Amino acid sequence: MTWGPQRIKKALRQKGVSEMTADKATKEVFEEDDTGGDGWNIQHGISKHSMERLYLQASKQWLRSRDSSLMIRKTRIVRWLQYRGFSWGIISNILRRLESDYPR
Repeated sequence: MTWGPQRIKKALRQKGVSEMTADKATKEVFEEDDTGGDGWNIQHGISKHSMERLYLQASKQWLRSRDSSLMIRKTRIVRWLQYRGFSWGIISNILRRLESDYPR
């Protein structure tokens, strides 16, 4: 599943889970401790492992629309990630990586 932390919190709260438990669950999934301690979690709010999984899914979406213009591709990725509840910081990071890894 490629839901972001906000989307997961919302779904858990709709099912009757307390806000504190939902926060704890999303932190456990998205902010698990990375070895290295370079402040990645503090800066992005998501672990490197989770970011890599998300990038892999986003790159599949990016490649599906390779016949479209760059602006349309970017718009689709932004919509796709926003729908899943990811913050703009994560979205912009993914977009930068996609544009550099898959130049036109």
